This record gives sequence, C-alpha cells and structure tokens, in this order.
Amino acid sequence: MTPNDIRYLYNSKTGIELIFCGRSTISYPLHNHVSVLTIGIILDGSIVLTTNQAAKTYTKNQTFLIAPYVPHSISKSTKFEL
Repeated sequence: MTPNDIRYLYNSKTGIELIFCGRSTISYPLHNHVSVLTIGIILDGSIVLTTNQAAKTYTKNQTFLIAPYVPHSISKSTKFEL
C-alpha cells in the first residue's frame, strides 16, 4: 500500500467494516459509524483511539473494536498501518 492509501471492506449482512490504512499520517476527528461494527488491527506504528472521553494507545499487533453508534476519534502517534 502507498502512504495514506485507505481501503474499506463492508459486509452488509454482518454490519462489519474492515479498514486498511497504509503508512497513514491521517487523524480522524470525532465521528461515529451507523450500524457498523469496526474492527481494527494495528499492523505497524501506533494510534490513540478516544471513545467516551477515554483515550487508549494501540500499538503493533493490538486489536480494537468500535461498536456501532459509538462516537470516537483516532489520532496518530506515529505513521501507522491498520
């Protein structure tokens, strides 16, 4: 993947969304996903995921889940790959 290359895979039957980000330097402001369970796996680098006013840093090989309708933001700590 090239820098900031983002790809989305969504399964409407399960409501699961997979997001692939290559060497990203992008941060995402507060938002939510309607009817979508988001699963993330940090392949490289790190991010800070903020939900319900609690921030947690995720690093290489860690996973995270974001339930539908949950407001969240993602800030880059370093370049990252999801």
